[in-house]
Amino acid sequence: MLIKDKTFKSHQDKVWTVAFNPRTNILASSSGDHQVHLYAFQSNEWQQVASLPQEHKRTVRALAWSPNGAYLATGSFDATVGIWENDDGILDNWTCTAVLEGHESECKSVSFNSSSTLLASCSRDKSVWIWEVTSGNEPECVSVLMEHTQDVKHVAFHPHSDELLASASYDDTINIYKDDPSDDWYVSSRFKNHKSTVWACEWSPNGHHLVSVSDDKSITAWNDSGVPTAIYENAHCRSVYALVWIDDNIIATGGADGHLCLWKLIYNNNHIEGLELIQKIQKAHDGADINSLAYSHKTKTLASAGDDGCVTVYNYS
Repeated sequence: MLIKDKTFKSHQDKVWTVAFNPRTNILASSSGDHQVHLYAFQSNEWQQVASLPQEHKRTVRALAWSPNGAYLATGSFDATVGIWENDDGILDNWTCTAVLEGHESECKSVSFNSSSTLLASCSRDKSVWIWEVTSGNEPECVSVLMEHTQDVKHVAFHPHSDELLASASYDDTINIYKDDPSDDWYVSSRFKNHKSTVWACEWSPNGHHLVSVSDDKSITAWNDSGVPTAIYENAHCRSVYALVWIDDNIIATGGADGHLCLWKLIYNNNHIEGLELIQKIQKAHDGADINSLAYSHKTKTLASAGDDGCVTVYNYS
């Protein structure tokens, strides 16, 4: 169950994204106020400890930590992606080591691969870009994918395979890309079942399942062939924007109705065949939209970001 721990009212505009560093007790949040704030779990409580310099000229829409904990990527409505590093371990000493340019419009999401060597970004310009990121070298674009017909809302690398990437779009579909070492990334399958914008899709921690949430208010689980194995219609009263896996059996969702929901996944022969609502926190952000959710396995903490300008952390047990 989720138990509310603390709320930070540190941003001056809606909070778009929250993300936990997988190697340290650090949480990052980004906002329409162009700011990125950092929070740390120290002295047995969460505290705001730093803010990144304002590198972006517009809303910071997306955040992603690399799995090795070394990099933080920021995606902005100014169409750029920032790469941030901290070499000396001082929490308030972060440097933007690269600004990636190429998107023609707002960047909506960023995601690192499992080995922290590739970064994917997506944009309102309908594209997905894949960048090679190695310490000490200028990041290089290795692929530009124009496989969606509308705004791309979300990208998510597979948690264990560097050769699999998923993207969700305003065109109501999810694309699964594979890397062909002799050629380029390509669409290996396209998942079609949602009736409206797919806001997010996330792989399970074990990498065996993909679940998506949509403007059609549903939660959908998919098999490897792109066939829905479970659909929970009207999971929320309005659009579902955010999804995070707690473990291979539990997910959390949030959206435009302001409710934070915890779901148990029901399995049959290794396929998800249903979802059971086990907790609902109504108006988690005083009725404001919930835009993003993140979970830390290290601290067993869930964080939510809302249109009310707040970041809220919950203990999970």
